[in-house]
Amino acid sequence: MNRLTRSGLLLATVLILTPPSRAGDAAPSPTPAPLVASHEDRFQFAYETAVNFGINNPNDYIINPSFFSLRWQPRKTQQFFHTPFTFTQQFELTAAVVPFWRGAENYYFGAGVGTRLLYSMPGSRWSIFVGGRLYVGTTDSTGAPHGLGEDLTFSPTVSGGLLYQVSGKQRIGLSLLYEHFSNAGLSEPEVKNVGLNTVGPMLEWNYSF
Repeated sequence: MNRLTRSGLLLATVLILTPPSRAGDAAPSPTPAPLVASHEDRFQFAYETAVNFGINNPNDYIINPSFFSLRWQPRKTQQFFHTPFTFTQQFELTAAVVPFWRGAENYYFGAGVGTRLLYSMPGSRWSIFVGGRLYVGTTDSTGAPHGLGEDLTFSPTVSGGLLYQVSGKQRIGLSLLYEHFSNAGLSEPEVKNVGLNTVGPMLEWNYSF
């Protein structure tokens, strides 16, 4: 058997043993891993803005709280007791800029600290959170009835809502914000410390790094 014949037989054997391919066939691409809200980044920048309405105050307050926060997560995400939820705790340094759209004052500027707790299911883009902060700042008090009686003003806040992970680093959120303003009685007895309670919806965007 000459060399040409042997080469022909070898080629025929290869063609017979190789399964036929169809047009358009391609190697299967690996399935992308699901996006997991791991919360493992230790730092986070957040911007929040809300529209709050005064509660039981004749000045009919409407304010626009905006918060700029740097968050720090000291520990990794942990299991929440014996439940399927994971638990994350964050601490915050925050600046507050609050224009008063309606009311006896025009603005409030403050800085404060806070903490936030997040709960989520492993592999889920959604998280539930609750948080609280305390600010110290200034306003342009006028001594008006049912208004803030002192420029130096304290402002505790409480919020809670939902976060959605839109990418590996970014999340958006919707929550309910309660914010209180008080001068802790520093203006009394000249001006009564009435205090101001407000509540309203808040939007959030944050970036982890």
